[in-house]
Amino acid sequence: MNDEMQRKLIMALLDKYERSSFFCTGTAPTKRILLKLYENGKCEFSDYDIENSERRIHINECVPMLAQKGFIYFE
Repeated sequence: MNDEMQRKLIMALLDKYERSSFFCTGTAPTKRILLKLYENGKCEFSDYDIENSERRIHINECVPMLAQKGFIYFE
């Protein structure tokens, strides 16, 4: 299940990048592509459910795993 959620996170980031002006114009990115999991009641990742602690914890565990593999950086 971790691999599937990691894949979903990467795909969400790629989708966001592909909708960016950097991708559309073919220029090198000058800003980070961010995926906000929860900010002011809004979420850019539909699988992240603030009310479902199991799912939220699972996704929060996937993020450092992706960073350890070198796919993403997070704060």
